[in-house]
Amino acid sequence: MLLHTVKNYQYVIDYYSYTRTTNVDNVTTINYAITPTAIRAGINTTMTGDIIVLTKEKLQIEALLKNIIDRNSNQVFQNGVWAITQTQPLVNTFGYVEGYRYRAKLLSGNA
Repeated sequence: MLLHTVKNYQYVIDYYSYTRTTNVDNVTTINYAITPTAIRAGINTTMTGDIIVLTKEKLQIEALLKNIIDRNSNQVFQNGVWAITQTQPLVNTFGYVEGYRYRAKLLSGNA
């Protein structure tokens, strides 16, 4: 349980949501959004190289995260593309949801 009175979301991330469509032949296609939504978030890293994204926004699993910018307008990982793999609500001691925690896996980028 976490109790946060003030959270600083110091990063801005381009979030690409998607829609799933199924045609008559039961073939499912995923169409990612062309224009991203900018979200504010906090970021941590894991020992396996994934990132943990903390935000107040609800995001989709398998959505893409790109162009992570810190508060000094520096790009965190050059041309990095992450896919959200896990989600978890952040609940305070009173039982209210304060935000969400997402785990994202690196798909591509320049080191």
